[in-house]
This record gives sequence, C-alpha cells and structure tokens, in this order.
Amino acid sequence: NGQKLFISNVGYGQRIGLVTMDENYKLRELSGQLEKGESRKMVVVIIDLPKEPSENFEVIGYKINALKRIQNVGLRFKDFKVSKDNILIWDANTPEATATKGLNIAYMGLNRGRMALCANASGATLAMAGSMLPWAHKRISMGQPIEGWKNVQERIGLSAGYSLAMRFLADFTGELLDKRYRPEIECEVAKVFGSERQKEVAIECVMKT
Repeated sequence: NGQKLFISNVGYGQRIGLVTMDENYKLRELSGQLEKGESRKMVVVIIDLPKEPSENFEVIGYKINALKRIQNVGLRFKDFKVSKDNILIWDANTPEATATKGLNIAYMGLNRGRMALCANASGATLAMAGSMLPWAHKRISMGQPIEGWKNVQERIGLSAGYSLAMRFLADFTGELLDKRYRPEIECEVAKVFGSERQKEVAIECVMKT
C-alpha cells in the first residue's frame, strides 16, 4: 500500500525494483526473517507491473514537461500482492551483507541514472555552446558582430568548458560502475554538477547572448 511520486519513464507492463519501508514487518514475516524487537527495515520488491489499471494498481500522470521525451508519473498501490520470492531485504545493521541484498541492486540503478544525466547534460551543453557561434557571428551591435565582445567570448568558452568537465565526470563515474564499485557520492556529484551547470549555461550564457 502506498504511492511513489515523480518516477521517470515507467509504465504498465514493466518490471521494476521498488524501494519501500517495512513498516509493519509483514514482508519480513513472509520471508521468515522477522526478529524480536527489530526496527523497521528498507525493503526492495521486484514487481511486474500489471498491463492495465485495476483497483490494486494505477499509474498517475503529471503534466510536467521539464525535459523532452521523459515521462514523469506516479505509482499507486492498494492491497497489491507480491510473491515472497520477490522480496529482497537489506538490514541496515549488517552493511557487510549488502553486496547480495536488494538495496545494492537499487543503488546501482540509481547511480547509472545519475551518471547518464551528467552525460546527457554534457552533450546538451556542448550543443548550446555551438548554437551561440553562428548567432554571435551574424548579430551586429554598435557596428560589429558581438562575437568580438569579451563577455560573449567568455560565455561560449565557459559553456564549452562545462561540457568537457561533465564529459570527464560521466566517463569517470561510468568506469567506476563498470568496475563494480558503488560510487554513490561520485554519481551524486556528477548529477548535481551536470544539471546545475546545464541550467546556468542555458540562462546565463545562451539566453543572455
């Protein structure tokens, strides 16, 4: 029971790994791992989503169009039944066991998405930098093309530099993932740097030029 909000690119008929909180120990009872007096645990459940809405499940649509070709939705579950074989439990008190537990699988997926966002931002930022070149060449102000202005040159150079930095971050975190590390911090840095610098280039460089 519950809702997951603002999920990217998921829909009916897909298989997902759902991270949730085990509030009432029912899932741990099913798996035979309930211990006396234990605190609530994080649980990953592998779910094959139904192919159409029902009283137990539906996809919630949002009118959010921040990025083209990305569908943001929510998932609503009500008395949704899951096989106990699909429950992957991670115990916060035994971090040494996470290599074979569900949360590790979920983190790896999140890290790949963060790395991919940085890589996408690198390409988009480079495209924005390139879009300023012909405009700066043909736009005449005070009798000359604005491509000769220092502030315009700085904007183009900054945009290209940010794109290169994002590219290196994406390559670096991608290599760590390929080597089976868990680079949570590195991938979070890549995501934040990529998204924030892409926004800066769009507003402070492209629009002002």
